[in-house]
Amino acid sequence: MSLEIREGNLFTNAPRNAILTHACNAMGVWGRGIAVTFKEMFPQEYLVYQAMCARNGPQAGYGYIINSKVGCIIASKGYGKNVDSPELIVKQTIEAIPDILKALPAGMEIHSPKINAGLFNVSFEHTAAAIEACLNAHDRPVKWVVWDLK
Repeated sequence: MSLEIREGNLFTNAPRNAILTHACNAMGVWGRGIAVTFKEMFPQEYLVYQAMCARNGPQAGYGYIINSKVGCIIASKGYGKNVDSPELIVKQTIEAIPDILKALPAGMEIHSPKINAGLFNVSFEHTAAAIEACLNAHDRPVKWVVWDLK
């Protein structure tokens, strides 16, 4: 299945049956960008994310879904000045997406912002190609909608 890109706000336009998914760092910090909105809207999921990061240490390249609400793609070990290179972030995103797809309950959709394109400073075209490759390799069709807040 291919990726669908829509214009609008992820948080107001995604349907109730969607897993809202975003790229995260491995340090347990949702401190800037769209992550702050995730932290404000999903405080319990933020605590789970922090615990997962503490348990897994400073590694990236994995993903998971929290409470059938929030998907976390751990795409960079660090953040800010310590963010991984764009090439490494794309590689780690490719490693993490299958975890999200395997954990996705049947009939649910993934909705996300332009993953990695914000503070991770990765061209969304590279991430979009990675998402599409993972969707095509997955064993069942999954709808993934990217919301572009212009």
